[in-house]
Amino acid sequence: LEALLALRGCTEGGAAASKPRRSGALDAAEQRQRSFSRRYSRSFALAADEAPVEVVYEDEWLLALNKPADVSSVPRHRFEGSSMVNRAVHYLGGRSPYVVHRLDHG
Repeated sequence: LEALLALRGCTEGGAAASKPRRSGALDAAEQRQRSFSRRYSRSFALAADEAPVEVVYEDEWLLALNKPADVSSVPRHRFEGSSMVNRAVHYLGGRSPYVVHRLDHG
């Protein structure tokens, strides 16, 4: 918990730490903490969304889905749903897809 709070620049009570941030690279301890936090959060599976998908094409290596205009391509956070990635996770039986192209952002 202390390591995660330190990454956010907070003390255990939730107040901002008084340590000034310097511009540039992180020191070695901060890099290790950030790397650990990323690996730890990725150990949790993406949320699966059971909403229907319209499959445009599917084979052994590729899955193309038609994305409705009101649905985001990717979730804002790993533990949130309601995106095409979350729908694809459900469709693929829990496997995480890799998004190769989006047409909703230019």
